Amino acid sequence: MIRKVATVKNQTKLANENEKLDKKPSYIPVLSTREKILEFLLVNRSISDKGWTVKEIACSFNLSTTTIRQNLVLLEKENLVIKLRIKNPLGHPTMAYTIHENAFDLFPKKYLDFSLYLISVFKTHYGIVELINLLRAVGITLAKKMVMTNSRIDHNKEQETFKQRLEDRLSLLTEFGYYLELTVDDSSYILKNYNCILNKIVQIEPLVCVACETLISEIIGKKITKISGNSRSNSPCIFRIEN
Repeated sequence: MIRKVATVKNQTKLANENEKLDKKPSYIPVLSTREKILEFLLVNRSISDKGWTVKEIACSFNLSTTTIRQNLVLLEKENLVIKLRIKNPLGHPTMAYTIHENAFDLFPKKYLDFSLYLISVFKTHYGIVELINLLRAVGITLAKKMVMTNSRIDHNKEQETFKQRLEDRLSLLTEFGYYLELTVDDSSYILKNYNCILNKIVQIEPLVCVACETLISEIIGKKITKISGNSRSNSPCIFRIEN
């Protein structure tokens, strides 16, 4: 009797272990219908520049045209697919769909890893000084491009005050992703940045701050001095704008 109970316990234990194994996460992603549609349009976009009809997409997944059409309507509302009207000489135009460029951001990217690898390789081969020079050059070049290509910046404003010029230039940085606050302290301007556009990179390689600080300085046309802020903390970076 004792042996029988032990056997039952062992069987129960084995069953529980098998159940745990069955519950382990699968490494094969389970895609929703919308994700399947986007993946299909991404992979096959080079095959047909006229897009894909509801029927063609439905056949590829063995799903009803109603299901595909309903999901395409939702994707179109989210600006993830583009609906094309194809002329049909024999009757009504045919509707086809292609992937929108907004959808590309939904697929896996490795910008952070690749950027860090580039920086690491450059620093290893050329040293810290050359890396700093490169980051400054990036900030200067980007600032020139942002200022020269923005139609709102009037380069001939002779009566523009310093504060007006600051606000105009800082709006460029806001559009670029920065979240800035301009204040006056003891007759000097203080600039707080609450959103670093390279935050994840800076946390691993703080030298990248050089590019951001150079960009801000070149945009506003004044030297800036960092008062406080730490790449590894949640506090904003605070700069004094030198007159």
